[in-house]
Amino acid sequence: MNCKGTLLLITLLTCFNINATNIVITYIDEPNVGFNDPTTRKATSDNPATTLGEARKYILETTVELFSTQIKTDSDIFWAVEYSELGGGFGAITLGPVSTEFASFDTPDPFGILEIGRSYPFLFSHALKGTANTFDFSDDYDATTVFSELYPNLTFSLIEGQPRLSSTILHELVHVIGFSNADCLGNCLPAPASRKNQFSKYVYVSDNINGQWDNLSIEEKERVGVLENQVTFKGRNSLFSYGQNNLTSGFNEHGVELHSTSNDDGTYDNQSIGHLSANVQPEQLMHSAGKDVMQLGISAHILCDMGWCRDTGFVTDLSISYESSTTLLANTESPLTFEIVNLGGKTVNNAIVELIFPMSTVINESALQDNCSLLNTMVTCTYDELYPSDYLDITVQATITDLAVYSLKGKIYSDTYVVDLNGMNNLSIKPLTVQVRDFPTITINETYNVNSEATVNIIPTFSAQEHDNLTFEWTTDEDIVFTQDNATGELAFTAPKVTSVKSLTFSLITISNGRTTEQSITIKVNPPAAIVQAADESSPGGGMINLLSLFSMLLLITFKKAK
Repeated sequence: MNCKGTLLLITLLTCFNINATNIVITYIDEPNVGFNDPTTRKATSDNPATTLGEARKYILETTVELFSTQIKTDSDIFWAVEYSELGGGFGAITLGPVSTEFASFDTPDPFGILEIGRSYPFLFSHALKGTANTFDFSDDYDATTVFSELYPNLTFSLIEGQPRLSSTILHELVHVIGFSNADCLGNCLPAPASRKNQFSKYVYVSDNINGQWDNLSIEEKERVGVLENQVTFKGRNSLFSYGQNNLTSGFNEHGVELHSTSNDDGTYDNQSIGHLSANVQPEQLMHSAGKDVMQLGISAHILCDMGWCRDTGFVTDLSISYESSTTLLANTESPLTFEIVNLGGKTVNNAIVELIFPMSTVINESALQDNCSLLNTMVTCTYDELYPSDYLDITVQATITDLAVYSLKGKIYSDTYVVDLNGMNNLSIKPLTVQVRDFPTITINETYNVNSEATVNIIPTFSAQEHDNLTFEWTTDEDIVFTQDNATGELAFTAPKVTSVKSLTFSLITISNGRTTEQSITIKVNPPAAIVQAADESSPGGGMINLLSLFSMLLLITFKKAK
């Protein structure tokens, strides 16, 4: 497909950190299809999108971010993507990368990698020279990839019988940066053509030729390209060592086998040479069959040999993982810890870690490690040297104010010329749930009985947990002096002197992480026992005297009337 003149209806530019690989994505789908498909779907922890198109974009953009940590270039890579029906059982087809032959009058690269007469992708030439790789978005890209509907798994998890779109995306990205054969052989129109490129330099042919692919004629290439197990990628010693130690088949004394077989009708298969052989085990990302794996594996060594290590770098494996709880309490400062490790065999220089927190996060900047800095809600930590098997923790004291489920992201990469063979562990994305803990249970009686002038001590009972941050406050409208302990909730005072029962009302306010509850109690103060007893003794006697006096008066009045 020629992208020139394509109607650009929706364009989303996504740029990733320029210290790693900066990839600019352009979506060229028509409205309501492909990456713009509005079909609704249920959001999951693996993919938060609520439409099919957005779910595809989420997987694509996350995979691109993952890939951006694996190879370093300071020049932009421009990639156009869309969905379309593809015949032949293809999951995706990449047109490109756009390349040109390096000529004697061109500016050489500082590493001495570019050879006169060999073709290199524009993006690779600019990466070597450190120059800008610019295109007019309306009609030019480094490569264009068309995806089909064959990959329904829109997560990064393995699902039985559902190949991952993410694996296909990663496979095509490796083609975009140059893992491809520039020859157009077999049924190529208008006629077969052969061209040396950065990949074919390392292609070795066994058969009875025992020589370089680039030295063969078109007829010879078409002949050996249909032979099984005769074509290999013959790289540096590091590739050979990796193959010997990690591959159980599809590897020989020359290197790792490349795909070479015929079509059903015996003609040359145009996937030949530019993919790994299906004989290579365990399964590798760049199998021509498109195996559902996410690690570059030995392809990382191929990319390194092709020039992405600039002859000074090497293949490594950096890792970052989130180690703390994925459930936090709102408005509570909590330690969030990431572990980083260099799983490779060599010291990695200029390692960079980026930790991206939700926008509603307040980060304790004064508690950051000396090698870490804060910009908005992103913490960046740098390491001049990260030694092999060096396990290091980065702990950030953070407070998240809003209740929600967030994505907590950590990323590690190197600002030097290494190729990372496993980007899946370079990017850590964890769902982080911020919630409110149930308010602590505070137990206290509603009514208390005390004696006049007695010392009163009232202490609530509770079971405090870590991060409850409990404080107590007693209040009352009574004219009484009291003391309190804000940590234990103890209330203390001397009961007033009373001659009759008096009720006092107090309120206990409990505070936990900004939330409050209030409980009221009544304290009945009883008079001394002697006063109560005297009152009890005097009341019956007085009543009898009054009755006798009244009876006497009635008798006297009756007597006078009778007389």
